[in-house]
Amino acid sequence: MVLAVAVALVSLTGAAMVQQLHTVPFDTALSIYVGHDGTWYRYDVGQAEEAEIEDALGVFAPNEEVSDDPDIWVDHQVNDPPSPSGWTFFSAVDTEPMSLHVMVADTQNRLGQVVVTDRYTGATVGTLTANAQGSSISGSLTVDPTREAFRL
Repeated sequence: MVLAVAVALVSLTGAAMVQQLHTVPFDTALSIYVGHDGTWYRYDVGQAEEAEIEDALGVFAPNEEVSDDPDIWVDHQVNDPPSPSGWTFFSAVDTEPMSLHVMVADTQNRLGQVVVTDRYTGATVGTLTANAQGSSISGSLTVDPTREAFRL
C-alpha cells in the first residue's frame, strides 16, 4: 500500500490539463496523477474559468507517518506543478463542486482500488476501482471546493 497526499495549492501552484503521471520513488512500477477540475476564479483578470489543475503530491511509504511539516512534506513531494500559463493568483469558486481526477498506473498489475479520504477529517470521499488487469485506475470524484488536501 502506498499513501499519497494530494494538496490543492491553488493560489501558488498548478498546471492546466497536463496529466503526466509521476513515479513513486520507492516503487518505480507505480505512478500517479491527481488534479482538480472545475471553476477557478482568476483574480488577475477578474473572471471565472474552467480548468483542470494538477495538485502537488506528497508520497509516503506504508511504514512512514504522513506529516504536515513543510520540511518533511517537501521531501516526499513527487511533482512541482507550475502555474497555468498566464495565471498568477487564483482560487476555487467555492459555490461550484469540483472533480478530483485520479490516475494511477502499475506496470506490475497489482492495483485493486484507491480509497480517497479527506486529509484532515478522515471522511471517505469515494473509491475508484482498477481495471480488470490491475494495471490502471482512472476516474473522478465530486469534492467540496473548500477542501484542500486528500489521502489516497
